[in-house]
Amino acid sequence: KLVGIITAIDMLRAFGEVLGTAEEGVSRIDLAFSGNSFDLATIAELVGLSSGEVLGMGTYEGEGDRKDQIFYLRVRTEDARRTADMLTEQGFTVIAIHQ
Repeated sequence: KLVGIITAIDMLRAFGEVLGTAEEGVSRIDLAFSGNSFDLATIAELVGLSSGEVLGMGTYEGEGDRKDQIFYLRVRTEDARRTADMLTEQGFTVIAIHQ
C-alpha cells in the first residue's frame, strides 16, 4: 500500500531545515583555512561579541582559483558583515559571506 512519495526536493528541503538555511538571519561565512591549527575559541568569541550564535562549522575543498581548504561557519546574527569584519580585524581571511 503506497502511503506517500518522498522526492529529492523533499530531501533537500529537509536537509536545509536541519542546517538552518531556511531560517531568517542565518548566514554562512567562509574563511581560508591556513596552517595546521585554527583558533576556534577566538572565532566563537567574536561571533558572540557581534551578538551572534554559532550554529555549525565545517570544511570543504575550494574550487577554481582556491584549491585549498575552506572553513565555513554557519551563524545566526543580525549583521553577518559586522561579524566578518571582526574576523578580518583579528587576522582571519574571509572569502565570502552567504546570506
